Amino acid sequence: MQHVSVIAHVAALDHGEEWLDAVLAGVERNAHLLTDLLAEHLPHVRYRPGEATYLAWLDGRDLPGDVARDPRAWFLERAGVALEDGRRFGPGGEGHVRLNLATNVGVLTEAVGRMAASITG
Repeated sequence: MQHVSVIAHVAALDHGEEWLDAVLAGVERNAHLLTDLLAEHLPHVRYRPGEATYLAWLDGRDLPGDVARDPRAWFLERAGVALEDGRRFGPGGEGHVRLNLATNVGVLTEAVGRMAASITG
């Protein structure tokens, strides 16, 4: 009897290429969308799309006061958006957060909108 994970792994290798291509294309589209959303709603957040990742590294050090000091806590408490704290990734991570791009357009758009609204009003 084969373990379920082995069967799933073989199926993914044999039949998953089309699915993976679609996922990667969606992540790339979301990276471009995030660039546009940040420019429109959170222009003080710096972001440069990375290569080969579904995670966006956002630099919030130019945001006002308390937001810049701990953007993860600010956006979680005031916007209901859970991001990963950049400090977990070592020196230089202060004022940064990671956002998962492997989501749908509606979720990404709403998250950035809520983040912006938590700062502006």
